[in-house]
Amino acid sequence: MGVYNCAGMVWASRRAALTEPHEWEIILKEDCYRRLADRSEAEIGDVVVYRSRANKEILHVAKVCKIDELVLGEGYGTRRVPRALSKWDQRCGEDVHELEDVNLSGNTPFAIEVWTDRPSGPDPRIEHIAKLPLIT
Repeated sequence: MGVYNCAGMVWASRRAALTEPHEWEIILKEDCYRRLADRSEAEIGDVVVYRSRANKEILHVAKVCKIDELVLGEGYGTRRVPRALSKWDQRCGEDVHELEDVNLSGNTPFAIEVWTDRPSGPDPRIEHIAKLPLIT
């Protein structure tokens, strides 16, 4: 049976434990992830990064697995609430939770970032498809 951690769940298809947070930074950079300005922009499949406020090291990563719509009340509209899928350690199972509902390394203060590898605009490799004539 394979053993995996949070980063192994996010980036290695649950096949390995990726244990070095500095390597997680490399993955974010080399795989062209970009940090979203606002968590409300999160979509399913995006990566949630929990970063130490003290030394900026990544403490934990998770995957956005669900977006709930919270009804705020008549006249107040709705609010998007992303949910994350986490793997807490190599012994425990996986857990779905609100982004803020975590307890990391003995209550270490952390910041939450959401990163995506979705394109930020039209993909230049396929822009021409929209200009192709329709066959009727």
